[in-house]
Amino acid sequence: MTTREQATTQKRATLPQTNDNRQASVTAEILGLIVAALLAGLSAMLKRRHEG
Repeated sequence: MTTREQATTQKRATLPQTNDNRQASVTAEILGLIVAALLAGLSAMLKRRHEG
């Protein structure tokens, strides 16, 4: 087998990397939920101040 054939075989055997990092995705989701909850709580506190 020549070097060219070996390179072609290796390219076929290697799957492309999609950089799918599930841990980073879960962390971003959790941070988003925390920020949304904080904003909802802040708006509820401001609403109570203006009503009372």
